[in-house]
Amino acid sequence: MMKNHASKLYNSKISTISIHLLFWSFFLFIPHILFNVPVTARIIGYKILETLVIALVFYMNAYYFVPKFLMRKKYLIYFAIVIAFMFGFNQIGAYNKPPKFTENEVNQNLENHVPTPLSTQNNKFHHKDFEKKRGPFLGFIALITLAISASYGYAYQYNKRERELKEIENEQVASELLFLKSQINPHFLFNVF
Repeated sequence: MMKNHASKLYNSKISTISIHLLFWSFFLFIPHILFNVPVTARIIGYKILETLVIALVFYMNAYYFVPKFLMRKKYLIYFAIVIAFMFGFNQIGAYNKPPKFTENEVNQNLENHVPTPLSTQNNKFHHKDFEKKRGPFLGFIALITLAISASYGYAYQYNKRERELKEIENEQVASELLFLKSQINPHFLFNVF
């Protein structure tokens, strides 16, 4: 029975990790799927770094900030952290520009009869209005990431607490049953004699 439980736990962890990796892989390739951003080593390298930072913020929030501050009703500290992350992402977005598309990359997309990315349709090879809005956009991405992460972290902590309570209840029932069996055995032996 214990081996079966360990096997289920192992399979559950593997499936959870697989689902998370699949999600972050999809997240990494959203611009390439939706907006036909060229797939080059430069752009993929930038997107991997960006995705790793967002994933780090997601898991820090879900596994550290939510249990430490939000679950303990320290709302002011938690919301100060959220605002700090939003401000940080805003600054990163304002000063850290993604790689621009080269003329060769745009021409290659045109040769393959693939529409050009949205950001290359105006102003040579990069949309300047988006450059101005990139900071607030990343601040908004941080807010969305933290909101989803908080709900994930809260649900994870709730399920963890429920499992622990169920295990405690099962242990209590097992110990009560063992206690009743120990009471029955001496009486049974006494009655037999």
